[in-house]
Amino acid sequence: MKKYYFKEKFFKITDHYPILDEDGKKTFFVDQTFKFLGYEAKVSDAHDKELFTINRKLLSFLPIYYISFSDKSKKDMTIRSNLAFFKKSIDILMEDGKINLKGNFWDYEFKMFYKGRWSTLG
Repeated sequence: MKKYYFKEKFFKITDHYPILDEDGKKTFFVDQTFKFLGYEAKVSDAHDKELFTINRKLLSFLPIYYISFSDKSKKDMTIRSNLAFFKKSIDILMEDGKINLKGNFWDYEFKMFYKGRWSTLG
């Protein structure tokens, strides 16, 4: 399993930052654009080719994000947080099914459920 690292500014209007692999190599870049309402970020590879866009739904009780891939052969998906106490529960909705991540909020250790099977992440 690969690990990636990034540093994001807390107070910002726009932002551009790299995502580094385990060796410190710049693998991806994130560009956040200024919006009065909502959130939008574009993720590109090391060669500045846009891979996907992330948009946050404006009016929702819990965060909902829409992922749109630049490569139209890949289907778009939705990421939705679920209400859970002292745990984290996230649904990833895709055309061919749903992945549910459930895990320990403090340790960031998660179990992934897909089509009735699970595996551990973290």
